[in-house]
Parts: sequence; C-alpha cells; structure tokens
Amino acid sequence: MIQSLPVYKDILNQPSALRQSLQYSINEGKGELIRAAKAILNARHVVVASIGASYAASFPFIYRIAQMGINVSLEDASELLHYTTTKYDKDTVFILISRSGDTIEITRLMEPLKKLGGTLIGVTNVVNSKLALGADILLHLNSPADEFIAIQTYSATLLVLELLAHQVSGQLETTDCQNHLDDLLAQFSKS
Repeated sequence: MIQSLPVYKDILNQPSALRQSLQYSINEGKGELIRAAKAILNARHVVVASIGASYAASFPFIYRIAQMGINVSLEDASELLHYTTTKYDKDTVFILISRSGDTIEITRLMEPLKKLGGTLIGVTNVVNSKLALGADILLHLNSPADEFIAIQTYSATLLVLELLAHQVSGQLETTDCQNHLDDLLAQFSKS
C-alpha cells in the first residue's frame, strides 16, 4: 500500500532526479553557474533569502561560502521584505530560493531588491515563474516536480547550491561531481 503513495514514489525517484538536475547544471546550466559565481565573488555582501524547506536547504551553502571568506548571511524572506532590505545596497548579491518561484514573500521582495541595484540570482524549479522571469541570473533546478512536499526538489536545491559553492571556489570539476554523486546515489539503492 505504501508503495502506491505519490510521496513514496518521489522518495524512490531521488537518484534519477538528482542525476537529471546534475546533468542540466553541468551542461545547459553551466553558464548561469559561472555567472552566479562571478557575481558572488564581486559582491561586497551575499544575502540568501528563502522560507520553509528552501531556507533549510540554504545552510550548507552559506557555511561553505563563509568558509571562503565571503561576507554572507541567510535571511528569512519575510523578515528581509519587511525589516532589513534597507541595510543592503547595489554591491549586494541576493540569492532568492523558491521551489515554485512564486512564493509570495519571494515575489514581493524582487521589486525592492531590484531598486537597490544589486544582482538578483533566482534558484527555482519552475522556469516560467515570477522568480525565474525576474532574476538577473537563473539557477534552474531541473528536477521532476514533487507530488506533495519538497523531496526531489529539496535534494536538487542542495545539489545546485553545492555546485554553485564549488564554482565559487574554482573547484567545480564535472567528472569529480559526477563521480561523487554516483557514489552517493549508490547508497540510495542500498537502503
């Protein structure tokens, strides 16, 4: 019975979904990864903003970036929208993360952030969403959509942000990423 649940299918499809996301990111999406990394390296401050599962997926990325000596902070999108937007300027790169790309806090943030003049990097799974269409740089997850909760797209968010961190550090080697991911995905099938 549990095998027929859509959420169960999403869990079992994670290896395939991650391979799909990786292939897109290191091929068609590679130029956007490079552009995003350059923007981050040239910024005085990097702000990552999201809510929910996307917020949780942001932690490994901000820790990796901070270890590189980059001035980075993680903000709840609602708090950034209502309270802290004015402390940033044109030398800030904003990374907005939303699985749907239409999260209300994220979409409402876009206009005030654009007025500041900073670079807006959108991380989303939906290419025709408000975030995807309004971002200066789009990092598309290219993951199958989840049925109910973020499972495949959560893992894809972690992956794409890790690839971005590797690109920022200058250590993104396509073969290494594929080998590491293949090792990780082999663990999925053992469970």
